[in-house]
Amino acid sequence: MTTIRSMTPADYPAVAAIAADAAHGALVGRPAWESVNDVAAEIAALDNREFIVAEDGSGVIVGVAGYALNGEGEAAVYGPLVAVEGHGIGAWLAGRVEAMARQHGAEACSMLIGLGNRSGSAWAEWRGYQRDQEHPELLLMWVHPGELVEVRPEVGGIVAVRPVAAPVVRPAHDGDLDVIVALTQDCFPTQRISQEEWAALLPTCLVAELNGEVRGMIRLDAAAASLHDLCVAQDARHHGLGKALVAASVRQFWAQRPGRLGLAVRLENAAAVALFRGLGFRREIAVARWLKREG
Repeated sequence: MTTIRSMTPADYPAVAAIAADAAHGALVGRPAWESVNDVAAEIAALDNREFIVAEDGSGVIVGVAGYALNGEGEAAVYGPLVAVEGHGIGAWLAGRVEAMARQHGAEACSMLIGLGNRSGSAWAEWRGYQRDQEHPELLLMWVHPGELVEVRPEVGGIVAVRPVAAPVVRPAHDGDLDVIVALTQDCFPTQRISQEEWAALLPTCLVAELNGEVRGMIRLDAAAASLHDLCVAQDARHHGLGKALVAASVRQFWAQRPGRLGLAVRLENAAAVALFRGLGFRREIAVARWLKREG
């Protein structure tokens, strides 16, 4: 008889094994765990979350699912992932997770599903999810310790009005706030992060200077082992700022704890995908977002 209970740290090895099988098949984007450390790191970094496991009559973990509230009335659903399909365990877990999320105020649930996962897409549609056409297809990418490709700064590619020096990467400080806000508004016009929120995020940011001016930035969420918001000013591109920012962030993260580091990039952004692949981010899952609104 299969039962459902709350997940505990003692379950992480079994959960990681189930998740790794799904990740290697490029079927699911959330979660995309490959090791016990991946499970522990992401669970610890999530706020307002609950995870459950399905256990068979012998006490073996055969499925996992969970959710995390994003503060805007939406629950990001993790899984369901199951060890063996065809027994209804995934539907059982999904139903339980959605009910738990609703009890805690969620008005909608979202899933990331691999683009090649036709059965998963059909299952989500059967559960009442719809493909979110307003959300871009994403490529989730990771780099593991020892896989970072070191690069030399570039100084060519665009005719400069003045001599171009190698980019200088450093931690952001209060004086960079206005520039960071302007850069991100230019690169991500639909992003909703206020100046006050960026002020709180400054300790997680690195900036790149070119000829003494801040022309690029990136944000490292070390707790979640992920990179965010890489952006370079239009007139400062092709000088190696993006590569320098990513490489510095990866080294900073590995200095704190060696482990895989991930990011998400729009699948249509060929230049960014090429940049990350060139730096060693080569383990990938292409996903689409599916959304289910309650009521």
